Amino acid sequence: MTYRELLELYKNGRLDKERKETVEADIEKHEAISDYLCDEMELPDLVLEETSSEGSAQDFAKVVKRSIRRAFLKLGITVFIVTLIAVLFIQFGLPKIVEQRYYNPAEPIGDLVYGEETKMSRDLAVYSELMAPGYYRQDVDVNNRGYGNYDIYIRQTSGWDDRQFLNVAGKIEKGKLTYFGIEIFDQTLWDGIEWYNVSSMKEKKINKQTLLSSIKGKKQTAEDQTRAKQRLNELFSGQMYLCYVTLNQQSDYEKLHQFIFDRGYGSEFWCAVRTEEDTCANLWMMGDASLSTSMEWDKEKYPYLLTWQEPSGEKGDTLDKQYANINTNENMKTHFLSMTSYLQDQDKFCKMMGLSEESLSQAENYVAKNNLAITGFAAVMDKETALDFLNQTEVYTVKAVPLN
Repeated sequence: MTYRELLELYKNGRLDKERKETVEADIEKHEAISDYLCDEMELPDLVLEETSSEGSAQDFAKVVKRSIRRAFLKLGITVFIVTLIAVLFIQFGLPKIVEQRYYNPAEPIGDLVYGEETKMSRDLAVYSELMAPGYYRQDVDVNNRGYGNYDIYIRQTSGWDDRQFLNVAGKIEKGKLTYFGIEIFDQTLWDGIEWYNVSSMKEKKINKQTLLSSIKGKKQTAEDQTRAKQRLNELFSGQMYLCYVTLNQQSDYEKLHQFIFDRGYGSEFWCAVRTEEDTCANLWMMGDASLSTSMEWDKEKYPYLLTWQEPSGEKGDTLDKQYANINTNENMKTHFLSMTSYLQDQDKFCKMMGLSEESLSQAENYVAKNNLAITGFAAVMDKETALDFLNQTEVYTVKAVPLN
């Protein structure tokens, strides 16, 4: 007789007392084994519960069905937990992993006086000061769409006349920036300062005649100033223009600051900083900035990154003293070096903006070694102010371009 046949007789109550006790002992042994495997080896809990002494076939079937249901319940819970973890990872974890590969303009930089600022606000403030005189921006709204994709809105928080402010919308998709409409930072006139055209001039300061005979291409004459005056006279009175003023001699910052304010000009201007030995390629630096900022940064690593800050609780005389202390050669040199150093550390931002970190490093090294040499300045002014600057003996020429 097989053991299966023996179990069948047991279920039907047809075994004698001795063999019934043997089968029940076997069942108890297998229950213990089943419990051990379920607890220690995490197998499905197919436990055979104790049956009645009559060994009812119906009760045995119920025991098996309950064990199967428990096993499927455990499997269902496991599948649910695994699925939930996968969904949460896809929704919250995976976007963060993707975003780490690309520039994240939405990264917060602290709870500030006027609310939370985004990292792109600070990056763009430094970039636009160095690269785009007249188009300084330090206010960027960012909407994170996930997976390295963002909508951006660049605000103009101060203007030069009564015209509507130039706010610009765009998007950043996996490190690629696209503007919707005009690209305001492509408007810089790179050769707006004539020293940009001077080659192989190692002198720190050179007179007007040396400059005129050193311009690349066709030799210039003193008639340039006459032609500049003719062009400026063609401008419309009452309209504001972005003007590039070329100095006859390179200047330090303090002398330029005094020269500009002696003329009664009280608005922001951008200094054209000489950054190379052989060619006077310019980066810019905002002079006498009237805009303070509430943004935070590493002041030990980048002192005077955004010239002067407006910390919470400071006002009146404290801010006036801070403002007055900025306009020195040493502090403005520190400001310029802080900007170039900061941008070099923003590799993803530089890549997005097409900015060479090597060029920034060369500019930083040149200024650190040779101090600030200002070849001119850019400022927003009307026709009459531009003509007044052109008539000064310190000025070689003035170029004016319309503001967008």
